[in-house]
Amino acid sequence: MNQGRVIERLEDQVLWLEIDNPERRNAVNPAMLDALSAMIERVDQAQVRCIVLTGAGDRAFCSGYDLSGLPEQGDGDTFAGAEALRRACDALMAAPVPVIAALQGACFGAGGELAVSCDLRYAADSLKMAMPPARLGIIYDEAGLARFAQVVGDAAARELFFRGRPVDAVWADRNRFVQGVFPAAELHEAVDAIAREIASNAPLAIRGMKAILDAARTTQFSEQEHVRFRQLRRSAFASEDYREGVAAMQEKRAPEFRGR
Repeated sequence: MNQGRVIERLEDQVLWLEIDNPERRNAVNPAMLDALSAMIERVDQAQVRCIVLTGAGDRAFCSGYDLSGLPEQGDGDTFAGAEALRRACDALMAAPVPVIAALQGACFGAGGELAVSCDLRYAADSLKMAMPPARLGIIYDEAGLARFAQVVGDAAARELFFRGRPVDAVWADRNRFVQGVFPAAELHEAVDAIAREIASNAPLAIRGMKAILDAARTTQFSEQEHVRFRQLRRSAFASEDYREGVAAMQEKRAPEFRGR
């Protein structure tokens, strides 16, 4: 079975990184996320002035983390997928050049966090985005929640995560998750033009302004808060609700949560 991959392609100082796992609507797994991290970390600024992250095909940017890799029950805070996703998102945030997410079709869970970790996001009008941890009985990582709150605002982030329902490109545009929406057939061309425009500007100026803006949006949690959040996530992964949420999603039915 195809385990998925990330394809890199350099075009005139624009590095395209394509999440390619069409059998699972571009769902990601630890190997794919680690490959993405490695590609970003080895970017040569002499050759690359902008990065575009996208998904293969037109059905999905990324449908989330491959559910087959989720832990059964127990200490989910340290399972391989969570660690790999943190590394990939940190790599996107720390990239030495601007990173654009080109979002088409499904953008769920881990896909949403990969997108929000980029500098800019542009969507096709086919975009459907959802952050479903509440429907799975999962407490989301604090860094990811903070990134969403910084991008869409506190109330919109709460709506997105508390309700867990899919939202469309209109919602994403209205809440400033994306900087533009294009017809699906025009997304690639539009993002390519934007990336080339960024790549044509002074690289030292872009790099300096990106560093300043990155520093301005950094959220620092205390070690005591990190410990508390890890304990909350471990409790959630060990709960009956988590087992029920995963089973319900796999069985395509509504979950029946009991708060334990």
